[in-house]
Amino acid sequence: MKKTNLSKALRRLRDDERRGAGVHRLTLRGIALQRRLSSELADELPHEFWHWLSDFDVRKKSAEVAVEQNAFIDELIRRLESDERLDDEQAPTPKPQNQRRRILLTVLACLATAAAVTEMLRTRARGPGRAQSEHADAGINAP
Repeated sequence: MKKTNLSKALRRLRDDERRGAGVHRLTLRGIALQRRLSSELADELPHEFWHWLSDFDVRKKSAEVAVEQNAFIDELIRRLESDERLDDEQAPTPKPQNQRRRILLTVLACLATAAAVTEMLRTRARGPGRAQSEHADAGINAP
């Protein structure tokens, strides 16, 4: 993938996110974009790019993170379109306190996802009959 194609794809993704596209759909498109990147272009991209590409859920929950990450991606798009180097020290970097907050929000989102998946797997493993009998044993009216 060329830099100009990446900038167009990022612009579409960013614009769709601003229009309120669903997090799941945006995440799937982000994954597809990752797969299309050539290894040499991927190596040139700053690590904040990878955060932006995987933080759709975090940005939806935190306006502060959204402003910071979107400022970064706007600058990255500009650099891609002007064919500037992407890995130099002039690239925008998030403020340290916002990085900690973003990391915390990302960890919390991962934990929440893991908890939901674990509960879903437990429910499936129990099967419908066992789940109903456990509700009955606990004095809860089973559905």
